[in-house]
Amino acid sequence: MVPAWFNDRYFDLYIEAAGKEKAFIRNLVEKGKDMDEILEAHRQEYWKTGRSDAQPYAAYRMNTEAEVKQIMTEYAQMDSSGKI
Repeated sequence: MVPAWFNDRYFDLYIEAAGKEKAFIRNLVEKGKDMDEILEAHRQEYWKTGRSDAQPYAAYRMNTEAEVKQIMTEYAQMDSSGKI
């Protein structure tokens, strides 16, 4: 159990990490990388062997693929100002 004061900090850290991960993927999309190249780069950056204790690799890959597809769709819908 963590102290109550840490709850807000935890969610701030989570939002920060999610933003960095999205920027990582978007950067690869902007460079024209395909799904397989993005998944491999993401695996190298984010998958750690110990992670499989909490999440099987197949689940990680399925979740990551869905995330990448969503970011690719958002990127494809952007106008020249960078807005969807």
